[in-house]
This record gives sequence, C-alpha cells and structure tokens, in this order.
Amino acid sequence: MAKRIDPLNAEQLRRVMQTIASRADVARTLLIYAGTDTDELGRAVEASIALLTNIGAMADENADYPVLGDAAEWQFGSTFAYLGKEGVMGSTVYSAVRGSEVKNG
Repeated sequence: MAKRIDPLNAEQLRRVMQTIASRADVARTLLIYAGTDTDELGRAVEASIALLTNIGAMADENADYPVLGDAAEWQFGSTFAYLGKEGVMGSTVYSAVRGSEVKNG
C-alpha cells in the first residue's frame, strides 16, 4: 500500500476510528462465542477479548458516531450509565448513544 502524503482530515479520522471500533467489536464477539478446548486457549481468548475491548473503546471514544459508546459501555454494557439510578430499574430508557430504547433490568 502506498504511503499517505497528506494527513487525514477530521472526517477521515472519525471514519478510521469508527472502523477500528467496529472491527474490534466483531472480533471480540467472535472470540466470545469461540469454543475453548484447553485452559491455555481459554486464557489466550480472554486476553484477546480484553485487548479488543480496550482498542475498540479507545477508537470509539474518538469517533463522532460511536459503535458501542464510551469505555464504560464497552466494559460493562450499554445500560451501565443507568444502573442504580432512581426510576430507571426495570423501565425503558432512551440511549442517546445508540438513538434507541434500551431495556434496563
């Protein structure tokens, strides 16, 4: 691949960050569902999931249109910000990050 001469503009950089986050999420999801036959393989899969979670979160936090959201959402799930908040448990809340309703509880 040819070396880029011009630096990325802001929109190009956001697209790169979105793509990194999206691909990290896909790879992480595949590893989560992968079967592990040995303890060594299991530890390697768990370490890979942790690395992909961190890579995805870093990229996602720098994209204007997030794939999953901030680091807390990557680590703990999309309803993490609402846990323990009055009037939210068991109700439907609106996720500004995803632009959709999220069931909590």
